[in-house]
Amino acid sequence: KTGWKIIGFWPGNHASKFQIALAVTNCMEILFYSVFQLMYCYTNLDNLVLLLDALTPVLTQIVSAIKVLIIVKRRNDTKSILDYLKQLFVLDKDAKSLKIRNKASFVSLLFALTLCIFANLTNLFFCLLPTVKDSYRLLTGVKRSYDLPFKAVFPFDVFWSPLFEFIFITSVYSGVMTSAAIYSTDGLFLGMCSHISGEFRIIGSRISTLVEQEISDSHEFIEGFTSEQNGRLSKKLKKIVKDHNNYKDC
Repeated sequence: KTGWKIIGFWPGNHASKFQIALAVTNCMEILFYSVFQLMYCYTNLDNLVLLLDALTPVLTQIVSAIKVLIIVKRRNDTKSILDYLKQLFVLDKDAKSLKIRNKASFVSLLFALTLCIFANLTNLFFCLLPTVKDSYRLLTGVKRSYDLPFKAVFPFDVFWSPLFEFIFITSVYSGVMTSAAIYSTDGLFLGMCSHISGEFRIIGSRISTLVEQEISDSHEFIEGFTSEQNGRLSKKLKKIVKDHNNYKDC
């Protein structure tokens, strides 16, 4: 949720036009700055080190922005899935079901938290390196290097103040939005997949419980169910089959 709110809105809530516009604007900022990063890659095609140094982050930024835009476009479908999973989590009080759902929540949280830490640390190091280098040069009286957090080439002269500082902040902002997009989109996707797979495990558990209960109610060893027992099981299984179809629709 934190990552999505940084981007603009949480898909589980009703998003206002302003929130949607903010999310789209943030993605456009990432993609716009990526154009100048790709220009840097093009100008350094003959230098593999510099090419990879710029290509790795720019591809991550472009893919992350596109993933956010896809979620923005499909926000209503995403919200319906989240609402459905939330309803199941709140209404079902069965101990086995709660245990499975709690495990799914823990896995989702752990994955999203890991992504959040590493994405933000990576962005922090990208931003700190040119800042420390320029600060050291200023303190020692050496000419500034004018390095940006994410390498880019512009069709105009940016090596003068305050234009360079503005572009530097723009580059940092692009990195912050990218890191937020990484753990918010991937965390959301894995969270939904984890919970939906958990619902299928719950269905398997419910079927096993029904069969075990029917066997225990007979109070004797049986090799197969009678017509009466099959009829009772069939009625109970219809609801489980309906839930299964709902999960598939998700």
